[in-house]
Amino acid sequence: MQYYLGIDIGTHESKGVLIDGTGAVCAYAAVPHGVDHPAPGVYSQDAEVLGGSIGEMHAKKIVRLYELAMKTGAPVVALIDSSGFRLEEGADALAAFGEIYRKQVDASGVVPQITGIFGNCGGGLS
Repeated sequence: MQYYLGIDIGTHESKGVLIDGTGAVCAYAAVPHGVDHPAPGVYSQDAEVLGGSIGEMHAKKIVRLYELAMKTGAPVVALIDSSGFRLEEGADALAAFGEIYRKQVDASGVVPQITGIFGNCGGGLS
């Protein structure tokens, strides 16, 4: 069965809803944010764009998002539909991929991390 995830990051609260293939709401959450509760950081890999692969610059942006999240206490939401890192970028993309893992480990227990896995994901992203 297919599931669909919707996220709305508003000015005063963020909402998420999980809907199954029949249209039934399976889960819903609303989290207020402001000075005490910063808005979540969201990143994604989309299989429709370069197979959802991660290059060096994309990875650096994700790393920066984690740094900001740890500084502000904001949760991080990842929406993943990826084939892994871009092989044509070689060791640079692989090293940047490792930086994402490092930041995920550093953020563990510091900020909430929520990941939605969609489609066929390859490598460590799954």
